Amino acid sequence: MVIGEWKLRPWLASDAEPVARYANNRKVWRNLLDAFPHPYTEADALRWIGDHQHDDPPTEFAIASDTEAIGAIGFRPGKDVGRRSAMVGYWLGEPYWGRGIATGAARALVDYAFKNFDLVRL
Repeated sequence: MVIGEWKLRPWLASDAEPVARYANNRKVWRNLLDAFPHPYTEADALRWIGDHQHDDPPTEFAIASDTEAIGAIGFRPGKDVGRRSAMVGYWLGEPYWGRGIATGAARALVDYAFKNFDLVRL
């Protein structure tokens, strides 16, 4: 999915270094779920990538330039009576804040989620 000069794409093993670099930031960490580690290491990034790079269909994406991952966005479908709802989460490396990148990524993700999953609520 292309969002201006950025794209949402599946995870690659080569994303580990830039993900660890951008995610290991207290300002990023303090706005995320408790499961997001801090400090954030390359091993954490490799674990995340390994857990999600083969999801089919994918629900977690790298927010990326042509050269590196600069953040992440995804959604988690609910279960049981919440199966038609999903929780959206994202983070973006601080050097990229304030450029509308996360807004564009969220719009693309919402469009993808509603077109490809039986959801009524994000």
